[in-house]
Amino acid sequence: MSRFIRLLAVTATLLAGSLLSSMPAFGADTFTPNPVVRTVPAGGTVDVAKTLHLDALPGAADIIIAIDTTGSMGAAIAQAKAQATQLCTDVQNQIPGARFAVFDFKDIPDRPATQGVLILTPVFTSACAAVQTAINGMSAGGGGDFAEAYNPVFHDAYSDPVLNASRNPNAVQFLVVLGDAPPHNTPAPAIAPACGNQPPADPGMTSDSEIAGLNANEITLLMINYGSVLSCYQQLSGATGGTAVNAGGDLSTDIINQINAAAAHIDNVQLVVSAGCPLGITFTPPPPYGPATAPVNINFTESLTAPALVGVYSCTVTAVVDGTARATQDITVTVVPPASTEGCKVTYGGRITAANGDMATFGGNAKANGLQGEEEYQDHGTAADLNVHSINVQAVVCSRDGKSASIFGQATINGSGTFDYRIDVTDNGEPGAGSDTYRIRLSNGYDSGTQVLEGGNIQLH
Repeated sequence: MSRFIRLLAVTATLLAGSLLSSMPAFGADTFTPNPVVRTVPAGGTVDVAKTLHLDALPGAADIIIAIDTTGSMGAAIAQAKAQATQLCTDVQNQIPGARFAVFDFKDIPDRPATQGVLILTPVFTSACAAVQTAINGMSAGGGGDFAEAYNPVFHDAYSDPVLNASRNPNAVQFLVVLGDAPPHNTPAPAIAPACGNQPPADPGMTSDSEIAGLNANEITLLMINYGSVLSCYQQLSGATGGTAVNAGGDLSTDIINQINAAAAHIDNVQLVVSAGCPLGITFTPPPPYGPATAPVNINFTESLTAPALVGVYSCTVTAVVDGTARATQDITVTVVPPASTEGCKVTYGGRITAANGDMATFGGNAKANGLQGEEEYQDHGTAADLNVHSINVQAVVCSRDGKSASIFGQATINGSGTFDYRIDVTDNGEPGAGSDTYRIRLSNGYDSGTQVLEGGNIQLH
């Protein structure tokens, strides 16, 4: 489904106090609060009430202006030449990150080498002078039949490799076509029957296939009609969530009004967590959110679950609106040891085979009262030859059933450095070998995994 599908207005049930609520604009796409900075016990969870505000217009847009330059389009070309700079300036006044590319197209027999299309600005540009220069070079001529090469324009808009390489991934994408004729199709396209059967078909493409290509690449088609084909243009652009209008006296107003209308409609909002994020992050209610009409506030609860080890962890969450990244929030969670369990006391010693296949031995004791203890662990193998010796004990936590405990603190590795450790043990009765379990995790990334003792014993007192 295209990014800018025309939607019904947000109903009254989505107003005050709801998940989606139309509210005064904050002036930009924003998360509140941002950044999120929290302190959480190891393994604990904290909830943060969040608001995502989406403005009526995106912060950036890549806009292709494609003009039919066959013989009947002289007046349209003259209008575009007269208003190109003003159009560029007006759009950038509303969308500061707007950039442009310019296509000149005729019918395929007029330019067989490029299937009728010339890309006059090979990359998107923010320079209004470059847009004006490209349009100034256009002239009307050619076009031996009624229909023209609109399908190759649609195709190049999403497939040209040089143009694609210059796209801003955080920009909404528009293709604005100025024309007065239907595209070549035989039979008439299913998505736009008003365009009619217009042979000969363009080689290897139809309006159905090329509109699907625009949709797959999140490009919204807007069309300005200078002829008698408005219904055809409305069906073509509508299939991407865009609009078509008859040309007026002000090209800038025609195009900006269409961009405004399209950009205000939001179909789908996803919240994307950065790759490799060490935090557990969930959202209530879960995304996707929408549909909605911007400006809009989206209210949700963000639950942050801390990792098992003490440390400082950072992630980002990006709001992706109909395929376009619109806002990013920064999250920093400082993980601290949990509160100790009064009276919890642990003694242990033994050997295991670590997750890396090495033989390992361990021993130690810890008690919550006074936070005392000494922990040692040695991996004797070739995968990770290390010796861990505790510097301190920061927390000792026992389960309610008295069968498991976790010990937190800092340690040296091979006699140097300061590393956070977490030791998890279970006491499953006597004898310890074959039933009790041991696991150690270190802030250098080492993890023995939970292993059943091959010898030794663990006791919770």
